[in-house]
Amino acid sequence: MFGDNSWGWENMADYYTKIENNHYNIDANLVNTLSVVSPLKPLLRLLPLPGQRHGTNADLCLLIYTHHHDCAVLQNLLLQPVDPQLTAVYSAIITKLDNLLTNLLTNLSNNLPLNLLTNLLQTVLPNVLNLLVDWNNWDNDQVQGGGFVIMTKKPDGTRSSVRDHLDKTKTDNPTRLTFQLDTLVTKILNCRETDGSIRAYGVETVVAPTGQSLLPGSPRFIGKYTNPTYTTFTAKNEIIISAGPFQSPQLLMLSGIGNTTQLTSHGINPLVNLPGVGENLQDRVEETVVWHMKQDWGIWNNCVLGETPGSDPCLAEWQNNGQKNLYAASAAIYAWSHKSDQSLPYRDVFSFWTPATFKGYYKGWGQETASDRKALLNVVLKAHAKSQGWVRLTGNHPQDTLEINKNQFQTPESLNDLHVVREEMKKARQFAQTNLLLAANIDEEVFPGPNVQTDAQLDDFIKRNQWGHHACCTAKIGVESDIMAVVDNNFKVYGVKGLRVLDNSVWPNIPGMFVTTPIYMISEKGADVVHAYAQSQGWTPTP
Repeated sequence: MFGDNSWGWENMADYYTKIENNHYNIDANLVNTLSVVSPLKPLLRLLPLPGQRHGTNADLCLLIYTHHHDCAVLQNLLLQPVDPQLTAVYSAIITKLDNLLTNLLTNLSNNLPLNLLTNLLQTVLPNVLNLLVDWNNWDNDQVQGGGFVIMTKKPDGTRSSVRDHLDKTKTDNPTRLTFQLDTLVTKILNCRETDGSIRAYGVETVVAPTGQSLLPGSPRFIGKYTNPTYTTFTAKNEIIISAGPFQSPQLLMLSGIGNTTQLTSHGINPLVNLPGVGENLQDRVEETVVWHMKQDWGIWNNCVLGETPGSDPCLAEWQNNGQKNLYAASAAIYAWSHKSDQSLPYRDVFSFWTPATFKGYYKGWGQETASDRKALLNVVLKAHAKSQGWVRLTGNHPQDTLEINKNQFQTPESLNDLHVVREEMKKARQFAQTNLLLAANIDEEVFPGPNVQTDAQLDDFIKRNQWGHHACCTAKIGVESDIMAVVDNNFKVYGVKGLRVLDNSVWPNIPGMFVTTPIYMISEKGADVVHAYAQSQGWTPTP
């Protein structure tokens, strides 16, 4: 797009390596064992092998694969006689992907002596079953198949998070990084320079009263402020906005940067006409099928998803027992990923299973999940969804609610997303009905339920109940000739000096299956861009 190789696939993939601290590559000795057995060679590219462009030095312990920790936890749970139902269901789901293994075993049995075959079955196949497709191996980008769900965890089972990284950064640089919580940025401060250009030089903020929130979506929100005390922060060099796909465009528009017609209609003085601000909203389409099992899951005993060890015996056990119970395992047992249409250049379906209930995001969903001890869930995620919506102001007050419209299922391409989700739900239902291990343990389907059967009924159900939580793309990167572009290839806002947007609102298209890792990658890219520019200008950091 820009003729800028730094945005090329190879360079951006290097940022993936930079943020990863990989703990699941299999042992090199096992690789050597596999490589000398010719029938196993086709399998090697599917496995997480040493040196396949995985990172191992990042502060964030990202992409911890289930093989080393989660599988060990899950295997311990499966071995407990208290929950044979989970063992049966787990076995049914993972063996759905047994075509690869069946072909492998056939080749092995035809080519190897019995003693060597027995040895391989005992030493190699447990690893194969635990690993299968490593989707984080660059060479497997479009490989279709199944695998355990990756986790951002440390080897001891504790969470690895951006929060930890930020805390460490502040500790290492106490004078250069400050967090001001419960603070709402209400406006970007701009001025007009002598040549007529617009420059951003600061932000205007309001601090929330103790115990309250300034955001209308928060349960601690008690109403709009009327006579606020504003605090202004000015920048020596640049302002970087990272408020997310809803509030980044809101902040730009409140500051006079956006569609001139819309701004004027809300009494906002337009400074820069950028019609793309708030447009191009994209998200996934996700939907679930939920069954009730014949018995409660034993692994949920004493687990209530509480916030403190005092309110949750399972959390207390997790803290006191080396992070070894259910809370150390993945949120999903297993996942399948494939193309809904084999002519597509990318995988666009991610389907995963977990022993819990979930029907979308709504008030009280967490309590329902914690209280339902016999649910089995299949989640269908449609990646690369084609809807394009918008985020628009409803007024000129920073606490006015936004008009957020994903505009889903309004075009033939977006309707195809709906149809793909429907067909994947039908596949999950068929699997649950025809797999002997699953069928023997399932009592009934509760969501959508037996009254939703025809394609028309399923389509209506999906329209009413689907959700997404990967919103993005509302201040997209693009060339200057693109009237809907908001920022350039260096994240600079068109028409405003000293202002950048750096978050997932800048993507022109929603990436991959999930957004967290791409957010990390684009953040590292942005940091390099800003640092290089600062050096070119001779800027020096504050001591």
